[in-house]
Amino acid sequence: MQDDEIPDWVRLKVSEWMRSDSSPDSRIDDEVQDKVDRWIEKFAHDSGVGKRFYCRTGLVFFPWLDCEVDDGDWVRELRLAIGNDLVIVSRDKKVAVAFFQEEYEYLAFSMAQ
Repeated sequence: MQDDEIPDWVRLKVSEWMRSDSSPDSRIDDEVQDKVDRWIEKFAHDSGVGKRFYCRTGLVFFPWLDCEVDDGDWVRELRLAIGNDLVIVSRDKKVAVAFFQEEYEYLAFSMAQ
């Protein structure tokens, strides 16, 4: 999927979340990676992302990956492939969540339209 297929509110919200003065909806220390993976999975699920979603890749020609996940290690696999900063948009494009790794913690943000 291309960037122009993502709603404007998602791009605006992600820009807002990336500012240093933004307040996260949740945070966790980064000491135990398995715990971080479970936290990300639960936060995304509780936010209403669902099992099929789009994930930002950071690539110019393939900016969004269409993902369908099960109850496995999908967070670990995404983090290995894309990195620790994840932006996820639900399949219906009504929910967005983002996870950013900071120096000693991870921050999570969510927004629903």
